[in-house]
Amino acid sequence: MFDENDIKFEGYGLKFRVLRLPNFGTFNGYAGLPVEALTEDPSLLADLFETQCHGRWLDFGEHWADGNYWLGFSCMTPKDVIPLSAATCSNWPHEFSQKVELLRGTGREYRTQDFVRSTLDRVGRQFKELRDERAKLIDTRPISAG
Repeated sequence: MFDENDIKFEGYGLKFRVLRLPNFGTFNGYAGLPVEALTEDPSLLADLFETQCHGRWLDFGEHWADGNYWLGFSCMTPKDVIPLSAATCSNWPHEFSQKVELLRGTGREYRTQDFVRSTLDRVGRQFKELRDERAKLIDTRPISAG
């Protein structure tokens, strides 16, 4: 399903992947949290969902069975160029091929690998800011005189 353009990197307590869908020519971005960390603190996932990606987050769960829980986004939104080739669509049902051809023409910008990587970096910074704010709230709560 994916080609060799699989980039992995880490930062801000997250794991990231940038993958290209060869049949569509578009890139997807993924942010992963260790399943162990989610077990200890389920709010991590809520904080990751609050970050702004390209389009919206899709929940991939433990898709790669690598010990991480993944959220992802696609660069196949109506505003994106989807560089499908005629060969890609040649074996698809005619009705679907027509819809895809319409979809191809609506995008204004092709989202590159660098775009996806910088989006994931921004997501990481937002995630860290949310986690830092949560830590401040916990640290500043008054201790009850029970």
